[in-house]
Amino acid sequence: TVLGVLVYSADWASTAPASSIEKDKYPPTDTAWRDFVDAVVRRYPAVTAWEVWNEPNHEHFLHTRDRASAYTAILKTASAAIRAASPHAQVVLGGLSGADAAFLQKLYRLGLKDAFDVVAVHPYRTLNGRTIYAPELTVFGLNNLATDLHVLRSMIRAYDPESPPPIWITEIGWSSDATGVSAS
Repeated sequence: TVLGVLVYSADWASTAPASSIEKDKYPPTDTAWRDFVDAVVRRYPAVTAWEVWNEPNHEHFLHTRDRASAYTAILKTASAAIRAASPHAQVVLGGLSGADAAFLQKLYRLGLKDAFDVVAVHPYRTLNGRTIYAPELTVFGLNNLATDLHVLRSMIRAYDPESPPPIWITEIGWSSDATGVSAS
C-alpha cells in the first residue's frame, strides 16, 4: 500500500518572511494548503492513508516559534480536506522526529484528538544534541526504542482511552558508525 505524504509550502503559499531562504518549511496559508490537499487527495483516490507534514516537531522541518500551534492549523485544515475528498482514507499525523510524547501531548491539549487516525513516528534518538542510532542502546538519560514507543503509547491512551490510534513507524534507519548498529 502507498502512504501519501503531504508536505511543505509552495513559495507563493508560504507564510515565510520575504527574506527567507527555506520558504517551504514555513506554515502554508490556510486556503492554499486546503486547496493543495484537496487536489492531491482527489487526484490519487487509490491512496488510502495520508501523512500530513514531515517531523512537525523538528525546527528544521517547520519554521515557526510555536510548532505545536502551527501544526495544529496545518493538520486541522488537511484533515478536513482529506475527509471531504476521500472519506475512507486515514489521516496520519506527520511523522514525529523521535518518539516525542511531549509534542504529541501538546497537540492533544490543542484539540487534535479527532483530526488524525494514526500516529506516525520517525524514531531517531538523540541525547545532548548528539544522534544515537542503535535501537537497543540504553544509556543514562536515553531509553531504548521499545521503551520510547511504550511511553508514547501510554501517553496516547491517557488522552484517548476508548480508541487510541495505532502507532506507525513511517521512517527509520540507523547508522553503522560507532554509535550505531554493527555492520555484522
